[in-house]
Amino acid sequence: MRSATARRTALAVALTAVVAGALAVAGVPPTRPGPAGAATWTEGACAGTEGVTVVVDASALGGPLTVRCALGTPASGWAALEAAGHVLTSVPGFPGAAVCTIDGRPASGFPACWETGFWSYWHAPSTAPGSAWTFSTVGASARVPPPGSAEGWAFATGPATPPAAGPAFATTTTTATTAPPTTAPPTSGPATTATTATTAPASTTTTVAAPTTTTVPAPGPGTPAARALAWLGAELGRHGGLLPGPFGGTPDHGLTADALVALALGGRAGPADAAPLLAAAADYVTWDAFGPDLAGVRLAGPAAKLLLVAALAGSPPPTVGGEDLETLLRSLVRTGGEEAGRVSDRNPHAPDSSNGFGQALAVLALDHTAGGPPSSAVRYLLAQQCPNGGFRLFLAGPRCTDDAQADPDTTALAVQALLGAPTGPDVRAAAARGVAYLLDRQDASGAVGGSGPTAAPNANSTGLAGQALRAAGETAAAERAAAWVGALQLPTDAGPAAADAGAIAYDPAALADALANGIPGPGRDQWRRATAQAVLALGLPPLAPVVAGPADPPAQPGGTTTPAPGPGPTAGATTPATQVGAATAGTGGGALPRTGPALGAVVVVGAGALAAGLALAPAARRRR
Repeated sequence: MRSATARRTALAVALTAVVAGALAVAGVPPTRPGPAGAATWTEGACAGTEGVTVVVDASALGGPLTVRCALGTPASGWAALEAAGHVLTSVPGFPGAAVCTIDGRPASGFPACWETGFWSYWHAPSTAPGSAWTFSTVGASARVPPPGSAEGWAFATGPATPPAAGPAFATTTTTATTAPPTTAPPTSGPATTATTATTAPASTTTTVAAPTTTTVPAPGPGTPAARALAWLGAELGRHGGLLPGPFGGTPDHGLTADALVALALGGRAGPADAAPLLAAAADYVTWDAFGPDLAGVRLAGPAAKLLLVAALAGSPPPTVGGEDLETLLRSLVRTGGEEAGRVSDRNPHAPDSSNGFGQALAVLALDHTAGGPPSSAVRYLLAQQCPNGGFRLFLAGPRCTDDAQADPDTTALAVQALLGAPTGPDVRAAAARGVAYLLDRQDASGAVGGSGPTAAPNANSTGLAGQALRAAGETAAAERAAAWVGALQLPTDAGPAAADAGAIAYDPAALADALANGIPGPGRDQWRRATAQAVLALGLPPLAPVVAGPADPPAQPGGTTTPAPGPGPTAGATTPATQVGAATAGTGGGALPRTGPALGAVVVVGAGALAAGLALAPAARRRR
């Protein structure tokens, strides 16, 4: 757990990354003329749509509050700030993306602008009466402010607060100095969750707010999330509703499911979009196609992911081998022994490929059903939490006792699964410890890495963690993750990659390569995988239908426990996409469970199947 000082520092860094701004040199505001002598700004708010109103509140640093009109149509929030006559410098390592100082404030520059304070970034649709500041969920370099809108900057050394002026202006406003603002910031941006947000106190204990039913709007046009989903939807449509795998040709059902989950959460996928994947359920969940000797094999992770897709898309669960998918998934929950509650493969031909990620995914999928997840499955998931709060991926033995086994991606999914599970003190405490683990794994830039081959910061792990942190009420940390992911998104002027604007790179190296060379055919697989999970951090709803459920009843004599009713919707109901979050994971049939670069983690499914002389098509499946 982190100290109180580290906690406060993390909050400051979180918001700094979100506002995408940091400068490190002192300077004096320039005169109005631009490089060619033409005026770039005027004093006071803009009249109508003549430009973008820019408000900078430096009162917390003893500076002025200025209101200026950046004339014309600035290309970004960053460009609007400069066009309004302000001198900017960047946080080292984030040129043009993270503001450190504005007009030389704070005078100490870096690292003070990053560790002890930050320029919080706000925007509003207009300067008309009734308009209000909204904390930006993307950085200034990624936001395109429309003419007539307002941009706001306010320095903070604690929780972010909006500028003390605007965004509505009845008349032209001149430069003024005000006292530091005291209003509280909103808990979410334009497309963020509306869950009850409780920021952990500055101590070694992280708390998670009791979940409530949430309704989250789909991302609006032009937002980073909307642009990413548009690209992902186009890719899905281009391939007839089933995305190909890394080698092309054969559909990758797991990747398709990831894309559909994200699209459904963003209000861009329904029953018709999910139909091709649900129609191929047997190919994904079973080995029936490999002949009568392998008939009856059922894979736990794929079944869980497919059930979640059906719930989010508003489709009835498909029938697999004559069995309803929900019934099938429940039948895969072990009922006895030290691994009671584990959601396992039904496969006598190969080792059990189920893992911690798939366990969390199964609990999440069943969170969306009338019966809810079995209490035994929730308890088994709790047993996979390691002493450091992380949840393990590989299931060797009934519980985790080694911190080295903790996996950030599995933890992110487990946290969301527990937020939607029947609530009890042990469940809430486990979720809080998982959140604390994720906070400790998040670096100063807002990024999160996975484990093993994907330990370096990457968009997939950051997307999963960012969404989990937002669902748990850790808004500041979630915004840091969103800012880091947003910086990996291809802009419309991406040169050779302009046709793929909106897609999100796996890491900065992949982004740089695409900007220089475009995205060739073989490389598209990595971009599809990265975008499908990275977009989760950009304000999409949480994975679970976050509702408060009853606590698990106490253990009965003899060690048995009376199952608790689940928190799911009424029987036969479907959960609207705007009320649920995104799962992007599932266990592949025997695949090495790893998200990462395009061609990583390819294995053959099952030694038993190989002994039978079968070269199995699911060989390229991953845990997701």
